[in-house]
Amino acid sequence: MTKMLACVSEAQGAQAALEAGADRIELRAADHFAALPLDIVRQTSGLIAGRAETACACGAPEMAPDTVANAARALGEAGATSIAVGFFASANRAALTKSLASLATDTPLTAVLFADRSPDMEGLDAIATAGFRAVALDLSSTDKGRVMDYYSPVQIGEFFARAKALGLQVGVSGGLEAPDVSRLLHFAPDFLGFHLDFATMRSLVPTNGQPVSAKHSTSGTDKIFVRDFVLPVQIGAYSFERGRTQQVRFDVVAEIERDGQKPEDMRHVVSYDLIMDGIRAIVESGHVQLSEALAEAIADRVLAHPRVVRVMVRVEKLELGAGGVGVEIERGAARQN
Repeated sequence: MTKMLACVSEAQGAQAALEAGADRIELRAADHFAALPLDIVRQTSGLIAGRAETACACGAPEMAPDTVANAARALGEAGATSIAVGFFASANRAALTKSLASLATDTPLTAVLFADRSPDMEGLDAIATAGFRAVALDLSSTDKGRVMDYYSPVQIGEFFARAKALGLQVGVSGGLEAPDVSRLLHFAPDFLGFHLDFATMRSLVPTNGQPVSAKHSTSGTDKIFVRDFVLPVQIGAYSFERGRTQQVRFDVVAEIERDGQKPEDMRHVVSYDLIMDGIRAIVESGHVQLSEALAEAIADRVLAHPRVVRVMVRVEKLELGAGGVGVEIERGAARQN
């Protein structure tokens, strides 16, 4: 189950997050990753009073590892049930993980890596060994844009997979917008973090393990499509096709169940970004021998969405002499009654 994390800087924000149904509330400075004063942490933790998990941001670029560890202990005493520790530079990663190892035995710690500061992904092993419970990808300040300006959904998915293989929970925050949610949910994160519009974001994140869009409608279907999507692909069964890429065009049409409401925001639609993200992920996984296999993989990926009932996938190689050669398939979803 993916939890919704709400990032707030004062009691009023925490109250809004509680009313929206946030699973976890992270107390942090309003415009950058930093700890709040202890009196605000005490006040806000008292307001939350166990109705949601209470996490606190801790750490700053200029803080020495021992100072970070002492600050984390103070935040725990002030009411935080978990601590999110910022890893701002790879140079002090080893010292920071060492200084926090004893605290990690009693307090759930999340290592926060910053997408805008070229994070050291090689340090995940040490973070797991030190006893951290989770790792998150975030931004060091709110003026840095979106995490997805720095990492593609495919790269974020790879980060998730690597962290989970080490036994870490994993999540992402940092300028996430409503259209990003369904793209990231595909990778089954443990939490997604937001700074604004908590009610809308809550409606997009699964609750009790049940996706918001999982209910089936009897009001008919619509179609979404991606046309003339051209990518360099490692594909082909001939020897001359190996060790190189060739241009391939993709056309995908997905038939989706209506949700019974007039579409007004991302709660009511299936995003075509899911199709393009899926194609990119499959293409980036390596050489594919057959166009048919590539088409089947894309169809399976699209049909994994609970509202997709049927999909058409066309794969065309564009460099073999004719205008285009390839395959077109149609597949339906296997629904359980």
